[in-house]
Amino acid sequence: MVDKFNGIFYLIIFISGQRIYRQADRMAIEAENMTDKLSKAAEKVSKDAISLPNQVLETLNLAPPCNRKASYVSDIYKIKDILSENELLSLKSSAQQLHEEYDTKEKISEAKKGKDRKFGDMFAHFLGENLRNSDYEKTGIALYMEGIVQFLNMRSQQFEKGPRGMPEIIPMSIRDKIFRVFTDDGRISPESKDRSVCYVLVLALIISPYFVLDLSIVTASIKGIGVPQIKKLITVIGAHLKTDADKRAYIELTKNMASYDPNKVIRRRKN
Repeated sequence: MVDKFNGIFYLIIFISGQRIYRQADRMAIEAENMTDKLSKAAEKVSKDAISLPNQVLETLNLAPPCNRKASYVSDIYKIKDILSENELLSLKSSAQQLHEEYDTKEKISEAKKGKDRKFGDMFAHFLGENLRNSDYEKTGIALYMEGIVQFLNMRSQQFEKGPRGMPEIIPMSIRDKIFRVFTDDGRISPESKDRSVCYVLVLALIISPYFVLDLSIVTASIKGIGVPQIKKLITVIGAHLKTDADKRAYIELTKNMASYDPNKVIRRRKN
């Protein structure tokens, strides 16, 4: 009886959150015309003068703890501020098992196919990158990232099961953490969905060589959120969206962190 009640509860909050998110997106479109008019009136204002006060960043509560004054890129986001020591140990243990089970790129490629796929493209990419050096910590971080991606992509039938509806390759303590961190008052809100994407981006950048990440990997993995919003959230975490010589888009985190206009993010979440 308790399990059935919990299932109904999670289903209700999932549907409510999705309804709110769609409503917020409609309001964003209506606000776009007014924003364009205001932008024309502000043409004389230098873009360099637009910055985000710390208190606004804290209010948004979208990105992980961040040191914008860090001397090194590796110190901007620290994994110890995102995962506890015990959580990281649990993830590393699961990562080691995955390294042993999927020890070739052929096995990884097969595991991400079909309806019974074990994990998504984004995790498969990082697992393949870490096979040679058996970096269980990086794979563990990627596994947390995968858990958030799976959470974002959950269907209502899965969501009604709560943390138990998530893939078994993710430790139960981490599944519980994901539901705790990425829901607001037990529901998926526009803010919690944006927060989820921000964490995915940060985690992926932390474990990417030179803090550079192919945008196509992100957009192919996360469903239900458009590329324009992902681009906005890239600036929320202080990263830059760039293109290479072949015009392929990539995300890069540098010491010169990006600033952004909070209204472009906040307006779609007002309801």
